[in-house]
Amino acid sequence: MTGPASTIPTAMSSRLHENASLRTLNAFGVDARASRLFEIRSASELADLPEDVRQADRAHRPFILGGGSNVLFTRDPPMPVVRIAIAGRRILGDADIANGTAAGRAADPGDVFVEAGAGERARDGGASASATAPSRPRP
Repeated sequence: MTGPASTIPTAMSSRLHENASLRTLNAFGVDARASRLFEIRSASELADLPEDVRQADRAHRPFILGGGSNVLFTRDPPMPVVRIAIAGRRILGDADIANGTAAGRAADPGDVFVEAGAGERARDGGASASATAPSRPRP
C-alpha cells in the first residue's frame, strides 16, 4: 500500500487510521502498513468496533497489537489491526484486594498490587503490562 495515512473519526473516541504505518508500533521498526488500524483507549470502546471486526470468523480475525515488543512484521498484515492503548495505573488498596480485584488471591504481607491498562509499559523492562500482578517494594 502506498500513500499517506488518513484518520477517520468514528463513533468511539479512538480513531480509525486507514493505510497506517506500523513503524512506530513494533520494536524492529518495520514499516508495514495496516489497511485499517483501530486505536482502543478504553475497555468500553471494544464494543464500538465495527461489526465486521468484532464478529469476524477465525480466518478473518483482527490482529491485536499491544506494545509491539514481541512483533516482527515481514509484510503488511492482511487483516485489520486493533491496537490496545488503554492508559492508566493504580495501586490497589485493601478493599480491592479483599474483593478479589487483585488477581483473585490473598495478599502476602508486603505485597503491593498495581493495576495497569493494557497500553501501559512496564517501567523495568519496557514490556506491555496488561494484568494485575503482585510487586514487592524495594528495600
